[in-house]
Amino acid sequence: MKTTTNRTIEASQTTATVKFIVEDTYHILAGNQLLPARKAVSCLLKPQIDDLVQVFFHPDHSPFILSILSRQNQVEADMDFGRHQDVVLKSRNLHLHATDSIRVSAPACRINSDNTSLEGTQLSLRYRKMAFVADFLEQIHDMVSLSASRSFQVIKQFKQSVVSSLRTIVHHTHRMDCNQLEIHSENDAKIKAKQIHLG
Repeated sequence: MKTTTNRTIEASQTTATVKFIVEDTYHILAGNQLLPARKAVSCLLKPQIDDLVQVFFHPDHSPFILSILSRQNQVEADMDFGRHQDVVLKSRNLHLHATDSIRVSAPACRINSDNTSLEGTQLSLRYRKMAFVADFLEQIHDMVSLSASRSFQVIKQFKQSVVSSLRTIVHHTHRMDCNQLEIHSENDAKIKAKQIHLG
């Protein structure tokens, strides 16, 4: 491939092997020559040692790794968009499928959705502090079991504030076991039941 400007500049593409990596510089072996190269923006996967890569050579610039052709070592695929680059994925429907697990690790995570549904066999939430704010909370379940263990954490203070209303619908059994229970109501407190057992 030739590009003509004020002078004729010849550029070429060839294959090379990544020998070692120092920070963001990839040292490749092209023919019998060891050269430093950089990853092109179009190369989404991060090259690893012993990868066979497609390299673009330009006389005025360092070689660029365009893509990874083959990988011998069984290492995880790493997509590197740069430390100062924002990535936006736009699609009508976006699906993530994993045979084992999906993990999201970040200092901050925010999900904005009008309708969110979590379905599965088991849900586990572990936080040092949790803030829950809802205008309307409705629970529909067959059984609720609430328990606290001193071996995990001592709850010093718990406040629950509901803006409009709180409603719990139980079809079978709702049981709460605790050492001490206090109910405070500024207005009237009503309890409706077929039978009430105290003791």
